[in-house]
Amino acid sequence: MKGEYMDYRIRQIVAPKLVDVSYQGEAGLRELVMKAEDILRDQEYAESLRSLEEFKYHLAKDDGMAVYGEEEVKLALEQGLLKTLLISDDREDMSVWLDEAQKYGTKVVVVSKNIPEGEWFSKTFNGVAGILRFKAHSA
Repeated sequence: MKGEYMDYRIRQIVAPKLVDVSYQGEAGLRELVMKAEDILRDQEYAESLRSLEEFKYHLAKDDGMAVYGEEEVKLALEQGLLKTLLISDDREDMSVWLDEAQKYGTKVVVVSKNIPEGEWFSKTFNGVAGILRFKAHSA
């Protein structure tokens, strides 16, 4: 990591902080999971914030790339137009949305109510919104 020996594409998916473990095999894997919990949580937190910012950007620009309202999001998802599905962690039907998103290759970002604007997202958009892959043109 430090010597710039790693391909840039691999470097992008490697956690920014390496975790040192004392064991090999299953015991080492358990230790890794326990030690990496905070790193993984930070990654999810950052991803949620980035996606929310992108959604708000498109919303403010009114460029047709942000979609909200359950029916509108569902339709965009089923048509394969949805690049990113934003869903609150408190939605009771989250597993249904996750299954649908997986069918269409849509990236899912779970928005926790514990992050800044998480509560706002949940209340304002009923906890579901999306970012389109490209602007849909109506006939």
